[in-house]
Amino acid sequence: SLEAVQRDAKGTRCVAVTAHGSELCTGHLDGRLSVRNVELLQSTIFEPKRSHEKPLNCIDCAPAGSSYPEIVTGAKDGLIKLWDMRQHDRPCASFAHSFNNGRADVWAVRFLSEHVVAGGYADGSVCLVDLRRGEAAYTTVLESSRGVCSIDCIPARASASAAPS
Repeated sequence: SLEAVQRDAKGTRCVAVTAHGSELCTGHLDGRLSVRNVELLQSTIFEPKRSHEKPLNCIDCAPAGSSYPEIVTGAKDGLIKLWDMRQHDRPCASFAHSFNNGRADVWAVRFLSEHVVAGGYADGSVCLVDLRRGEAAYTTVLESSRGVCSIDCIPARASASAAPS
């Protein structure tokens, strides 16, 4: 019902829309991930039973042209999880950040490509995860950071410029 959607919205912490624009993905304070069709908001089409143990902080959807219906989430439990909407009760993969002797809250996640996900953490670290290998490809700590709350990627230019002769 629409009332259920409105009740759900009170505990919503983060929102993303799939690349084709037909699904609304929401992360909740109780650790839940929900996906709804934007035209039929009353019906949930994907909601794993135990998404995260602690509040979901961030969410992103696979880029346009991706061959998989994937969602990436990050939470206060320190985990980045990759979800395929065809697998209803468990993530495809889960990555724990153990840099700096412990788990830091995940504050930001972003698909950089179909095969690479970036995570930003409360301790100022950034981790790039190679989804094909299932492991961290690069990790660094931003020394002057008080936490990474957003990640963006500037794509390489598709065209080259030529100098005038």
